Amino acid sequence: MDDDAPQEDRGSARVVVARALLVLGRVLPVVTIAVLVWSHKTQDAWGTAPLDESGFTTAWLPGLAGVLLFATCLVLPVILLPVGSSALAVREGGRLSVPTVLGRRTVELAGVATWRAMLPGRGSDTHLVLLRSRRGWAILSGSNLWFDDGFRMLDDHDFQRSGRHERLRLAARGWLLIVLWMPMFFVLFGLGLELAGTV
Repeated sequence: MDDDAPQEDRGSARVVVARALLVLGRVLPVVTIAVLVWSHKTQDAWGTAPLDESGFTTAWLPGLAGVLLFATCLVLPVILLPVGSSALAVREGGRLSVPTVLGRRTVELAGVATWRAMLPGRGSDTHLVLLRSRRGWAILSGSNLWFDDGFRMLDDHDFQRSGRHERLRLAARGWLLIVLWMPMFFVLFGLGLELAGTV
């Protein structure tokens, strides 16, 4: 982790993408709720549209509501929890500060406890580091798609140099997080579709 603000040499593209995702995380839930309510309120109007071969309406509004709802439910933990990109994290003295969807989080690094996991992906994995101190907590997120050689999310660990055993342990934790989230995902997705009037 660099000691100053995000620098150009950390990858301007990575910083731009992280900032764009941060804005998207703030806009997506608002737009999704608005479209779900709009779909619910206008159900009588689009409810008469013809059905396709699968039995779904051909009206565009409930389809849009479903797509937005799916995307929102998929990333809801990142929206509701204090997750921030390692590309935007700033270290000032003994504190680490990172912007999240719900605002900036600051963690005292002295005596901080960490917990790591790796969410497996196609071609690139997402690394998570939970930082917990007496005065706050945050989750750093970083994709190995953006990691440069020697990049460290935290001074005491380099994900690129993790041994096979460590990588398996981090991946097992990542799969556990996914398995724990999936039931909630389907419940929220089903409730949202019910609200939109699509089921």
